[in-house]
Amino acid sequence: MGGRYGVWSVGRVLVPVLGAVLGVALCVGIGIWNDYRDAIIDTQKQQMLLTVQSLGEGMEVFIRGYGEDLEEIYQMARRVCAGRALGGPASGDGEEKALWDGLREYVDTHSAFVDDVIVEKAKGEVVGSTKGTGVRQEYSSSRIDGQKSLGMAEMDNGEMCLILKKEIVGEGAFSIVLSL
Repeated sequence: MGGRYGVWSVGRVLVPVLGAVLGVALCVGIGIWNDYRDAIIDTQKQQMLLTVQSLGEGMEVFIRGYGEDLEEIYQMARRVCAGRALGGPASGDGEEKALWDGLREYVDTHSAFVDDVIVEKAKGEVVGSTKGTGVRQEYSSSRIDGQKSLGMAEMDNGEMCLILKKEIVGEGAFSIVLSL
């Protein structure tokens, strides 16, 4: 009987020790799993940030390119009008008609991204557009520089677009409507 109590005594000590070892191993395993999970999440966050940064840089180049186009459109209109107000697409002399034809051709050539070109008077009244559409509501606008801004707007046809606008105090504004 004495041997039986010895095994029983060893078992009474061994079971709690094995339980403690198993508990420690379980805690270490959970800790390793949590560290692994956190490392995966951090890596995914870094990849997402790099993707967003790359998209942002691409959009900056995209907007800058259309900003240069907008400047060219403005300079062409200044040369054609030579100090007088630009009329709508159906009015004006041969040079003004040629300007509107050129604007339509520009929109057609860049139709993958450009939906329209809109010309406004100094008080915001629309002179005309290449497609005859207008802005129903502008939701936001951010200044790029002293004359240019970029905003999001809903057009008369219900489409959401980006509007790249060059405003000239006392003259009006020229806008390129970019498709989203």
